[in-house]
Amino acid sequence: GNRFATWGYDAQGMAVLSEHAGGAEKTQVSYNADGSVSVTNALGHVQRYTYSRHNGMLKPDVVEGAPCTGFVGGKEPYVYDSKGLVSSIT
Repeated sequence: GNRFATWGYDAQGMAVLSEHAGGAEKTQVSYNADGSVSVTNALGHVQRYTYSRHNGMLKPDVVEGAPCTGFVGGKEPYVYDSKGLVSSIT
């Protein structure tokens, strides 16, 4: 059969690559020393996600970078309430 998609993982089992046949929609993931995650899409645009714990759960604090589907670009901080739910995205 024909390969539909490929996923790649690092030595720790963390996802680092996703792409469809022929390299379509290739997405690469990098885990940064500061705990943030950088995602590079097929167009070479990078979004950086910064996380911290809110009510015991690891959640994004800031998304920043180039525009992509669902994100207009720039810097988008998340604010959480005492229950750990998103109260605003500024």
